[in-house]
Amino acid sequence: MILSVGNCLSALLALTGTLVCAARLGDKPTTLNDHGNFHYLAVQLAPFDKAAEATPSAWEERARAVGDSLGYHVVGRVGELPDYYMFATEKWTTSAGVGPLEVRSEAHLEKERRLHEREIATAPYVVSAKAQIPTIRLHKRGPIPQNERGRPFRLDELRKELGIHDPGFGQQWHLVNTVIIGNDLNVTGVWKQGITGHNATVCFVDDGLDYNNPDLAENFYAEGSYDYNVHVKTPEPKLPEDRHGTRCAGEVAAVRNDVCGVGVAYNAKVSGVRILGGALTEADEAAAINYDYQNNHIYSCSWGPSDDGRSMEAPPQIVTDAVYNGIANGRGGLGSIFVFASGNGAASNDHCNADGYTNSIYTITVGALDRSNTHPVYSEACSAVMIVMYSSSGQKADAIYTTDWPGNGCTDGHGGTSAAAPLASGVYALVLQIRPDLTWRDMQHLTVENAVPVDLTDDGWEKTAVGRPFNNKYGYGKLDAYKLVEAAKRFQHVRPQTHIVSPVAESNKEIPHDFERLDSIISITEEDIKTANMSRIEHITVHVTIEHDSRGDIEMFLVSPHGIVSQLSTFRPRDSDPNGYQNWTLMTVKHWGEDPVGDWKFQVTDRIHPSRKGTLKYWWMTVWGETAPPTVTRPTIPPVSALLPAPNTSTSSASEPSETDADLQPPSLPPLPTSVVSKTTTLARPTATGEPPASETTVPVPTASRASGAYALVFGAAVLGAAGGGFYYIRRKRAADSSVEQDYEFEMLNDDEVDAAFDDEEDERSEMRLVNENRGPIPDRFVLSSMDEEEDEQP
Repeated sequence: MILSVGNCLSALLALTGTLVCAARLGDKPTTLNDHGNFHYLAVQLAPFDKAAEATPSAWEERARAVGDSLGYHVVGRVGELPDYYMFATEKWTTSAGVGPLEVRSEAHLEKERRLHEREIATAPYVVSAKAQIPTIRLHKRGPIPQNERGRPFRLDELRKELGIHDPGFGQQWHLVNTVIIGNDLNVTGVWKQGITGHNATVCFVDDGLDYNNPDLAENFYAEGSYDYNVHVKTPEPKLPEDRHGTRCAGEVAAVRNDVCGVGVAYNAKVSGVRILGGALTEADEAAAINYDYQNNHIYSCSWGPSDDGRSMEAPPQIVTDAVYNGIANGRGGLGSIFVFASGNGAASNDHCNADGYTNSIYTITVGALDRSNTHPVYSEACSAVMIVMYSSSGQKADAIYTTDWPGNGCTDGHGGTSAAAPLASGVYALVLQIRPDLTWRDMQHLTVENAVPVDLTDDGWEKTAVGRPFNNKYGYGKLDAYKLVEAAKRFQHVRPQTHIVSPVAESNKEIPHDFERLDSIISITEEDIKTANMSRIEHITVHVTIEHDSRGDIEMFLVSPHGIVSQLSTFRPRDSDPNGYQNWTLMTVKHWGEDPVGDWKFQVTDRIHPSRKGTLKYWWMTVWGETAPPTVTRPTIPPVSALLPAPNTSTSSASEPSETDADLQPPSLPPLPTSVVSKTTTLARPTATGEPPASETTVPVPTASRASGAYALVFGAAVLGAAGGGFYYIRRKRAADSSVEQDYEFEMLNDDEVDAAFDDEEDERSEMRLVNENRGPIPDRFVLSSMDEEEDEQP
C-alpha cells in the first residue's frame, strides 16, 4: 500500500502523540479561565491546500492531531475564527523540582510560556502560537463614578507633560473637562503629537483684535489684518464693546506661556479683519471676506443678521461673489474655509435657514453645545447646521475662558454660538498643519464623516439614508479633535463638485391649515445623474417663492425618495412680514451621501392663524454633489493594417490620446435661476481617451518582403502606444488627484448670461423672471447678540 505524504505525517503525529501524551497531558481543564493551573495558548493553524477541504470538522481534526501529537489539550475553537484553536497544558508541578505553584516566580512562568509557544509554533500545520495572559487592558466606558470626578492629578500631569504654565488652563473645561470626563474637545492627544496649529492661519472677521495682548502677540499675523471700518492697517479694538474678536481669537491661538490660558491650536497664527466696529459698505464687506486669502486659511465669522426671530437676510450679491471667489481661488485654489456661527436667536424662535450666510453650501455652520452635552437655549437649529461645539449653557460658570479686552486680562464669560465657531476653526487649524493640501470640500466631508453624535436621548435624531444620525439642533454632532486629526492623516481627496438644477415646479395652490401639508414633487432621474456625472449628494438647496400674509407662520419640509425628512423652516411667531418668501434659498446637509434618484417632495404647511392666507407660487431645487469616478480604459493599439506601408495611397497615422475642445465641454445642465447666484458652476464631463477604436476588419498577412519591417513597426508601435497611453493615464490621474486645482471644477455665469438663458423662448422657465430682492441696509446688518456677553448669559 502506498501512503500519501499527508497520511504519513498524520500517522507520525499520532505515534508521537501516543508517546508524549502519557508524560504530559494530565488533567484536562474544566473551564476556559483556569489560569492558576493551566497555560492557555491561541494556536493558528496552517491553511488547507484546497479551500473546499477547509470544513469545520477538518479544522477541528487538524487541531486535535496537532494537540495530541504534542501532548496539549484542545479546548476548542476561538470564537468564530475557523483556523484558531485554544490549547491548554498544566503548569509544571513540584515533581519537576521547581517548588510549590504558589511560590513560583513570574519569571519562571514566563519561561514556561515561551517554551510552549516555541514548541507549538514549530510543529507541522501550525502558523503561530501565542500564550494568553489575563490583563486589565480594556475599561468600561460608562458614567464616571462621582468620587472619581474632578481628580486634579490628570490636569497636573498634562501641565507637566505639555509644559503648560498658563494659570487659567484649569478653567478651560472645553479643552480638559475634569468635572464631566469626556465632555471636551479631546485635544490633548493631538498636542502630544506636536500638532498645535503650526503654519495654519485663522482670520477673525469681527470687531477687531487686540494684537498687543500678551497671550496673542506672539501669534499675531499682521499682514493678514485690516480695519475696514476706518481703513487702517491695524485692527485694534476702538469702542468699549469691541472685545468680541479678541475673545474669539484667544480660543484658537492663545499662546502657551504664563498668561491666561491656551488656545486649541496654540501655535497657529491669527489675524483680524475689523468690520463690526461701525458702518460698512457692501464692497468693504466683500473685500474683508477675501482679505489676504492666500495666507489667511480659515475665516472665523461669529456674526450675521439680527437674531430677533423676525429678520431674514441674505448676503448682498457682491458678498456672495466674494465668498465664491474665496472658495474657488483661496489657498492657491484649495478654497478658503469659512466657519459661521449658527446664531443665538433660538429663544426668540429664530432658525438659521433664515440667515443667508449660515445656509450657504460654502460655509460650515456651527451650533453650540453646553458643558453637559445638551442643547443651550439660545443656539439656533436648522437643517444647515453641520456640527456643534462647546460654549456657554446660560450659566456664567459654564462659559468659555479666554483672552479679553481692554487690558491684558482674561474672561470666563465668553459664550453663545460666537464661542462655538472659533473652537471649530481651531480644530481645523490643527488639521491643516498635517494636511495643508485639503480642499474646502475635503474639510466638509471630514467633518460630516467624523462628527460625534451627542445627547442621543433627544427626539430630534434621525438616521439618514446612509446611516448617520442627524439632528437640526446638533447637525452630525460635535468635533472630536483627536478623531478628526487621525482621520485627516489618511483622508483621500474627494472628486470635483457637480450639481443638478431641477425644473421649476409651479404650484399656485393655497397652503392648508390644521397640520395638512401641501405637497409638490420634483423628480431626479437616472438621466439627470448621468448628465451631471454625479455619484452622491453633498448639499441640497431649495429655492422657493411663497406669498403669505405672515411669513413666520410657514413651515417647510423636504422629503427624499428614501423617506428622509429635512425640516427647512419652523414657526417663527415674531416674523409677521406680509411679503412671504421671495426667491429665498434654504439649505440642508441632512441628505449627505444619499442617492438622489427618485421623487423629492416639498411640503408646506401653516398650522397657525387660519385667517392668514398663503400660496405656494413655485419652487425648484439644486442638488450639489461629488462627481463619479472616472472610467479608466486601456490605451488601444492601432491595428497592424494601419501601420503597413501603402506606396500608392496616402495614409494617416492613428491619432494619439488628446484633450480636444469637445472633451472639455461642460454637461448640458439647465441654467441656474438668477435668484440662486449670478454665477454658477460648470463641470467638464469625463470623456473617452480619444483613441480610435480597433478595426474589426481581418488583418491580411504581410508578404515575406514586408514581414520583418512590419513586425518591427508593430512592435515599436505597441511599445510607443503603451508608453504613451500609460503617460497619458498618469498625467490625467495626477491632474485629478492634484491638491491644488488651478482650473477649478466650475465657473460662474455673469448676470447677462443668466438673463440670456432665461430669455430662451424654447424653455418653459423663460416665463419666470426671478429676481433676488434680498437687499438690506448695510450699516446695521451685522449684530452681536447679547448672548455672547457675560453679563447677559442667563437664559
